[in-house]
Amino acid sequence: MQVRSGLRSALNDVTTRVTRKSLTLSLCGLGLITAPVLAQGNADAKAADTDDSGAKSERNAQDAATSREAALATFLERIEVPSKTAPTMRILLSFRGSIPDPKGGKPLTMKALLRLESLEETVEGTTQRWSRLDVDLTTPQGMLRTEKVRSPEGIRIHQASELTGEKWLEIDRATVARLDKAARVLGAQGALPIEGPATPSAVVGADLVRGLARSYELVPGAETEIDGEVCYSLAGKLRGQGDESRIDLPRERADEVQLFYSKKTRLLVRMLQFQRGNELYAIYVRDAEFGAPLQKSRFALTPPKGVRFVDLFDDELASLSVRLELERLDEWERKQKPESGSTEPDKK
Repeated sequence: MQVRSGLRSALNDVTTRVTRKSLTLSLCGLGLITAPVLAQGNADAKAADTDDSGAKSERNAQDAATSREAALATFLERIEVPSKTAPTMRILLSFRGSIPDPKGGKPLTMKALLRLESLEETVEGTTQRWSRLDVDLTTPQGMLRTEKVRSPEGIRIHQASELTGEKWLEIDRATVARLDKAARVLGAQGALPIEGPATPSAVVGADLVRGLARSYELVPGAETEIDGEVCYSLAGKLRGQGDESRIDLPRERADEVQLFYSKKTRLLVRMLQFQRGNELYAIYVRDAEFGAPLQKSRFALTPPKGVRFVDLFDDELASLSVRLELERLDEWERKQKPESGSTEPDKK
């Protein structure tokens, strides 16, 4: 589930000029000899003070980072759910988005209802997974219905839009393997940047926190009550983004996130994302059912008679997000080549 935009602003470089004034000493005899010596001694003392101050600041920063990491590890332990033996699961979420207009107009608002389902089957020690995502999205341009089904053979997609009509698209197994690798080594992108396999359970579990931790400095907060349910809280800001540079964020990228996990079920209840103090996305988990009664027939898409699936890359707009992911992976692999032995092998 990704809401993407290709608009970015350029960073402006700011340079400062420091002018040093020279002091001329009009002294004779001993004064002419001692003046440069004293000047050097004062400079050395100031440099030593600066070094001590810098070292102290660095130690404080390292201590703070270590403390944050320990607190986050404790949080993950609290919400880590033991492996489920149920071969099926179903999760229902609602989504609200408000993406700023780069020209200063009204933000693009959208609402969606999402249903994620998955089924696992292990045969002779090999586990195969089927998953399905149904999205009903409401935008100012109209309704968009998306059905996406993944099987061991690849991904098939059906889109029905009031604006563009119907599309039947497919992604082959090799491309899916590349996308899986991108998620594995780089983390998934978008509003739900999970770490690891994109399974429904990961969307509402600890892998979501691990994925966000790649980009955000997450800090656990106090327990809070949401809809009568006691929840653990977690909040964080985007790494490397100070107040002065937030204006340069892509309009769909949050600079701050808040998450709430049920203390009872240890699953996500709500996630809020903000940009410059304004709500960007809100995701609510309405239901999570493990062991749901699902059949393999649920994970099949069949186009009408006379209609065939088209390769996703034949549709420039529909394939945009996939192309961006593959470009990220290509760039990562290029950077790994000079470092022998650092490239992760493909897991197809």
